[in-house]
Amino acid sequence: MKKAQNNLPRGMRARKRRRKNGNTVIYYFGEVSQNGKRVEISLGTEYFVAVKKWAEINIEKISPSQSITFSQAADKYFAEVIEPKGKINTINGVKNSIKSLKTFFSTPKDAPLHEITPQHLNRFLAWRSSAPSSANVEIAFFSAIFEHAQKSGYIDFEKKNPVKGVKKNKIEKRDNYINDKLFDVVYEHADQQMRDLMDIALLTGQRPIDICSLHTSQISDGILNIKQVKTSARLRFEISGSLKEIIDRIAPENGFLFLNKHGKPLNRQLITNWFLNLRKQIMQERPELEEELRNFQFRDLRAKAATDAYLQNDKETARELLGHTSTNMTNRYIRQVKVQKPFNKKKK
Repeated sequence: MKKAQNNLPRGMRARKRRRKNGNTVIYYFGEVSQNGKRVEISLGTEYFVAVKKWAEINIEKISPSQSITFSQAADKYFAEVIEPKGKINTINGVKNSIKSLKTFFSTPKDAPLHEITPQHLNRFLAWRSSAPSSANVEIAFFSAIFEHAQKSGYIDFEKKNPVKGVKKNKIEKRDNYINDKLFDVVYEHADQQMRDLMDIALLTGQRPIDICSLHTSQISDGILNIKQVKTSARLRFEISGSLKEIIDRIAPENGFLFLNKHGKPLNRQLITNWFLNLRKQIMQERPELEEELRNFQFRDLRAKAATDAYLQNDKETARELLGHTSTNMTNRYIRQVKVQKPFNKKKK
């Protein structure tokens, strides 16, 4: 039977089965050796529980005198440290980072964790040179995986973490400000749903993850209630003006405000991909704007909202809009775009 899922730990399988009531359920299995034969053992139907079981089964096979592979250590870290946190955004982010690390360190052969050196990690950074910021995050997760393996007794506690000898990519502070002219160009070429996403991003100053998951259950008594995924900060927006116009037009009786073409709720990655394709389309028509468009990311609308709020009112207004606890945090989003008057020397 065809596999139902590809992003699984090595030796783990997923298969779709149809129940008598017509519902489709994914069952997870692990391939083990018994009496010289390869057999599959059931790991249940819950993905994270199955991954944890599979990690435990594989770890039990390894004694401290043996060498744990990177893939085994990564699966153990994911199942014991990340999965219990339960936040889907965190889980998906770590899953993507581990996938990149596994591609490099576990393909085609799974590298023993204790044999990975700073030189190997430097090669990984070179391999990921097209995404320097993501590479830095992935190196940080490698470090966490290594240290977790040490605490679990599968790496000599005295062995130095190879990340300590690696110089990460230097990332310049993002200070891009989207002026109204560029915003209007993109807005003009966008479809209605992307326009609504852009408008709400500018009106509320919220992150893409908080916008794409908006649901009518967050609306009551003319108030839009948002609990930020990243910080758990709670914000309340009065549904009036342009925000009311959008919500009245798109909000279903009970459901998500934004859906993909299959009728499922949006996710952050899909917004990013849509916006990337939109930019490419506009570049073909407006090549003179290519550099500006390349630097325009959907998440920049949060900084634009903060900067515009600051310029029109004050820094406290920007802080409240973004849901920060201090203006020091807001300062990172406010762009220095104030217009200065030229200095005219007084005539004698």
